[in-house]
Amino acid sequence: DEEEDGTSTVAWPVNCDGHEVLCELLRKTAIQKEVLVAVADSRAPGVYAFVDAIKKLPVPNVLVVTLDDVLHDQLAAMKVPRYRVKNEKGATGSHKVSALK
Repeated sequence: DEEEDGTSTVAWPVNCDGHEVLCELLRKTAIQKEVLVAVADSRAPGVYAFVDAIKKLPVPNVLVVTLDDVLHDQLAAMKVPRYRVKNEKGATGSHKVSALK
């Protein structure tokens, strides 16, 4: 369902029960329901260069899914939209990112 200007009348995103914080971040960050998402922890090579580049360009519809408190807190200080995911699967190292996707 669409309005005359092409915007949707359907609530977005869907299936937000239990994910209200993430859905609210997506609503605030998305441009025409599009979000550039990066998944990283503080040890990811290039994560800070990526964030710096995104801020300089600027890309306003970026969201970083953080896998540790260090990166989450640093991005908060930089005012970068972020969403913290807890590692409940016990994966470590390079497998942690893959396990949490």
